[in-house]
Amino acid sequence: MQEPFNAATWLVDRHVEAGDGGQVAIVEDDRTWTYAQVADEVTRVGAALRALGVTAEQR
Repeated sequence: MQEPFNAATWLVDRHVEAGDGGQVAIVEDDRTWTYAQVADEVTRVGAALRALGVTAEQR
């Protein structure tokens, strides 16, 4: 059975793992987010959702 597709892994984690965490991932008006910053935020939000009892299928 094939593993489910994880968009965060494809869009963010692979860049951090390749050593490109300091590269700009998102430009929003006058703010930029690096891949590492996005990864940290994804982890933080995921942990908060898990703490609330939200499961992967509910996200």
